[in-house]
Amino acid sequence: MLCPICKSKLFIDNKTYKCINKHSFDIAKEGYLNLLISKKNAGDTKESTLARLNFQEKGYYDFLGKELATIISNKSNSFDILDLGCGVGYYDKFISCKSLIGLDISKNAIQRASKHNKNYLYVVGSNAEIPFEDNSFDVVFSIFAPIFIEEVKRVLKPGGILIKVSPGINHLYELKERLYDNPYLNTEDNVEYSGFDSQSYTIKSKAIINNEDIDNLIKMTPYYYKTSSEAIKNINTEFLSITFEFNVYIYTLKNKL
Repeated sequence: MLCPICKSKLFIDNKTYKCINKHSFDIAKEGYLNLLISKKNAGDTKESTLARLNFQEKGYYDFLGKELATIISNKSNSFDILDLGCGVGYYDKFISCKSLIGLDISKNAIQRASKHNKNYLYVVGSNAEIPFEDNSFDVVFSIFAPIFIEEVKRVLKPGGILIKVSPGINHLYELKERLYDNPYLNTEDNVEYSGFDSQSYTIKSKAIINNEDIDNLIKMTPYYYKTSSEAIKNINTEFLSITFEFNVYIYTLKNKL
């Protein structure tokens, strides 16, 4: 790991990470490490974090977790993996690997992730300045999180892979039909990154969710902040059949120059 202040390598000393310039960062009692120095209370709030955890634990997105595990296991189970924008670390439980580190800007989310996944290290930090050394990871994966591709390229080993998951065009469309007069389809996020070979495909599932799950789903999405409280109240349905659709992009890093 790298010191977020001076970019020197961090060494662990008891329960503290230190660099040669005497900057130090204590491991929290929950087991996570906070390397975010520029912002406070960034990322998901306690409310949205709890909603995400409650919704995901119902298993609606398990098919995505299993797909992710399959992609990685088809490569190797001895990989070093970075979960970029890991949130509550829900998808990490599906993965078997040598080591996994979760990174997220939200301290609230990292606290939850660290509590539920004791075998992995979770770090509060920014995707824009990944606090790890060059060539650290075999796999980086990002589910709905911002990607700063030069940072990803820096921390990936030659031949490493980036797995990016973004919403499919029909993802949560039935929910948008309830929220908006003119519901819209999602746009594709099929970006070609220089220095990578790529492939992509779509996976989807449908489920009938109850009122409690509808409420949690809204709270864990941007719709909660972009939609009027009146429109959210007007959903007023006991059950909703809904589409979960994800675009999966797999980028393989070519040899670094």
